[in-house]
Amino acid sequence: MVPARIEGRVLGVLAINPAWKELEVRRWLQQDQLPDRAELRRLVKLLVAQLGPEHDALRWEAFLVYGSPIVGSPVEHLLYREDRGRRDIASRIFALLTEQYAIPPSSYDADLVFQRCLKLMQQFNIYEWEDFQAGHMEPFRSVLFPETS
Repeated sequence: MVPARIEGRVLGVLAINPAWKELEVRRWLQQDQLPDRAELRRLVKLLVAQLGPEHDALRWEAFLVYGSPIVGSPVEHLLYREDRGRRDIASRIFALLTEQYAIPPSSYDADLVFQRCLKLMQQFNIYEWEDFQAGHMEPFRSVLFPETS
């Protein structure tokens, strides 16, 4: 028999600080009750330190206390920042296609086309501008702007 997921979480949290009471930890996890602010701050600092210097303990603490959408997800924030290079390449591809094929802005939904571009870049393993070759133009055009093909 496999223990419930909550048991693993309780044991994991208790391993961080054996001075915590099991009943309190269960309440934190099951009833979504955070520990007092000082204890929460110590816990967040300890855990965030394991993630690396690019993580902000105060942002994590605020996210845990106030939640989304008051404080944006620290994970999504970092992923968005790390993905900047791909977004820049997608913008260049987008601009190149609209210019070369004279596609007017009124003929497409820019957000939708941009998301299609990011997805197609992943499928074609395009992670650097040099990865985008002339042979990619037509497939990208037909997927990004199917109504103009």
